[in-house]
Amino acid sequence: MRRALLAALVVVLAGAGEAAADQLAFDCGDGFANVCRARPDGTGLQQLTTGGDATRSTDRFYRAPALTRDGRTLAYVFESDVYLRRLGSGPTLHATVQFSPLLIRFRPDGARFAVAELSAVIGGTQVCTYNSDLSGTNEGRYCIASGVSSGMDYLPDGRLLMSRRGGTATGGRTVISLLRPEDGGPTGVERNLVDDPAFNLESPSVSPDGRFVAVVQAPLTGGTTGDVALYDLATGALVRTLTSGGGAAAPAFSPDGRRVAFDRGEAIWVTSATGAPGSERRIVPRGRTVSWGGGTIPRAFTALTVARRHRDLLVRGRLRIARAGSRVLVEARRGGRRAGRFTRRSAKRGVLKFAVAVGRPGRVTLRITVTPPGRGPDVATRAVRVSR
Repeated sequence: MRRALLAALVVVLAGAGEAAADQLAFDCGDGFANVCRARPDGTGLQQLTTGGDATRSTDRFYRAPALTRDGRTLAYVFESDVYLRRLGSGPTLHATVQFSPLLIRFRPDGARFAVAELSAVIGGTQVCTYNSDLSGTNEGRYCIASGVSSGMDYLPDGRLLMSRRGGTATGGRTVISLLRPEDGGPTGVERNLVDDPAFNLESPSVSPDGRFVAVVQAPLTGGTTGDVALYDLATGALVRTLTSGGGAAAPAFSPDGRRVAFDRGEAIWVTSATGAPGSERRIVPRGRTVSWGGGTIPRAFTALTVARRHRDLLVRGRLRIARAGSRVLVEARRGGRRAGRFTRRSAKRGVLKFAVAVGRPGRVTLRITVTPPGRGPDVATRAVRVSR
C-alpha cells in the first residue's frame, strides 16, 4: 500500500545544467521597462536589468534589446544611450550615440552593430553603425542611410537592408531596400529588394543563410503591425505567410533559420519558418521587441521531479539548486487561483525537497521559481494530476 502511494514519479525537468543553445531577449515587466531573456519554449525566464521604471517622467526604460548571433553579447537602449553587456562575464560598455536610438541590430560576425537613430537635424530616422568594442573615433560611427521606417537588418555579407517609404516609384508603400556598402563612399539606398503592392513591408529580419526576409505585412492605410510573412530576397516574391489574425510586430529569425519569433498582444510568439497561418504559439505571456540569439541560459535548478502522494493530497518533489542562497517559490494553481505554496528564503546548493498541499483532487499547475543571488528568476511550469 505504501509503495502504491509513493509511486507515479513524474520527471518534470532533467538536465546537465545548461539549456539548448538558443535564447530570446525582449522587453518585459511593468511598462516593458526592463529586459528579460528566456528559452524559446518560454522556460528559464530571467530579468537581466533592474531599475527600469515606466512611471517616471524621465527616460528610465531599458528597451530595444539585441543579441549577437552567438548569444554572448546583449545590447540595449537606456536613457537615450546604447549599452553592450557581455552575458555571463565581462564589463558593460557604454556608447553615447549621436541621436536618440530606437533599434539595434548586430552584424552576423558581431564586430559592428547598427542603430536606428531619430535625428532632429535631418527630421527623421537614420541608420548609423558602430564598432562593437566601441573603438575608433566616435566609436567607429558611420551613418549609412536615412528614412528607415520600422527596422533594419544585416545580410550574411555584412551589408544592411532596411524598411523605408519607397516614394513615388512604389506608390508611397514601405519597401525593403538594400543599402550601399559601408566603405566610406556614397551613402544611401542602392536598390529596392522587396516590394508588395498589397502591403507595407515593415520590420525586416534576414534568415541566417540570406535567402529570405521575414517582414510584417502591414496595411497600406498605415501602422506597423499585421501578419508575418517570408519573401525571397533574390526574386522579391512572397514565399508564404506564417501567421493569421494580424497584430504581429518585430519578427526575429532563430539562429538556425527554422523558426521566427515575434510579438503580438503584448506577448512573445514563435512559429515555424515552414509553418501555416494559425500554427503559431504563444511562449511568453508578457513581452515585446524580441531578439533571438544562440548561447545558453544556465539553469538555477535541475533534476526536478514531482511525486503524487494520493493519501493526503500533497504534491511532493525534489529539485537540485545550482547556487546557494537562492530563493525558492513553488506554487500550485488551479483555475487561475493559488491552491497551495512552498517557499524557501535561502536554499542551500544541492537537493531541496518540497511538498505543496493542494486541498482537493484534480489537475493543478505547478509554477517553480528559483532566484539565485544577483540574478533574475528561473521559472518552469508543469501540470500535475492529483487523485485520492
